[in-house]
Amino acid sequence: MFGKRSDSQISVSNEIEVPNLVGQPQNVAETMCEKKQLKLEVESEKASDKAAGTIIEQKTKAGKKVKKNTVIKVVISSGPEKIMIQSVEGMNEDAAKKALIKQGFTSKNITVTSEYSSDVESGKATRTDPAEGTEVSADSKITLYISKGEKQPDKVSVPPIVGMYVNDAVSTLSASGLSDGGTSSEEYSDDYAEGMIIRQSTDAGTKVAEGTSVSYVVSKGPKPADQVKVPTLTGKTLGDAISALNARNLTYTEVDIDSAEPSGKVVKVDPGEGTSVDVGTAITLYVSNGSQASSGSDSNNSGSNNSGNNSNNGNNTGN
Repeated sequence: MFGKRSDSQISVSNEIEVPNLVGQPQNVAETMCEKKQLKLEVESEKASDKAAGTIIEQKTKAGKKVKKNTVIKVVISSGPEKIMIQSVEGMNEDAAKKALIKQGFTSKNITVTSEYSSDVESGKATRTDPAEGTEVSADSKITLYISKGEKQPDKVSVPPIVGMYVNDAVSTLSASGLSDGGTSSEEYSDDYAEGMIIRQSTDAGTKVAEGTSVSYVVSKGPKPADQVKVPTLTGKTLGDAISALNARNLTYTEVDIDSAEPSGKVVKVDPGEGTSVDVGTAITLYVSNGSQASSGSDSNNSGSNNSGNNSNNGNNTGN
């Protein structure tokens, strides 16, 4: 009753049922095979919609009886098929989306957003993310960028800087988002102290693009009077002296003084000859009245007469 088992009975008892490995990750399938004393071998990889590493085929069908240590060959997924993204730049939004779908991407995975571009006109595709030339799976998410055109700089109001010193004006311009255009010129001014701004290139309150340069004219302070040198006048007649002063835009004040010089001659001047004075300055002319010249002549005449008288007296004495 309890005799030996036949060879066929022993053979059947050593056979193992092959498990279903399809759909299992490779590491899970390996564990399943080990538990059944089978060996797993990856024969090849193939693109599929299954995650990479998932078994998508097994060469020995599930349920088949095999011997212990039998090698079960499988094919695993390499993941979805790769697609190289083609350029859609310059297409309108609808055309760009259709082009991406034609490449193998799904509409639900395409997101559209906009961005400024100085190179692509408004409403046209600028780029994709991932970028053209990138290989990605068909189920990848693609961002399609549509141009909003070139970004216009923000407008800012030009602040008033007239009456400010340059350093303060530069700080004010910077705080307003504008650039310092520097001093365009300098001018004399009776209204603004030296170093103050007289005018600005763009009127205060004007709306301009952010970063616009504003220049300005800076005061040199009040204009100094023109100066000339007092000419040589001593020895000239009053008329000649006046002509010389008029030629230099100078005025005069006449003062008569006693002098041995002939009447009407300039004896001295104040300020002195060669002195630098402002245009319009009154020069004092000291003009001889000839009084001392007359006294000297009378004295000489008196001396001559006395000599003559003395001579006559001598003659009379002789008589």
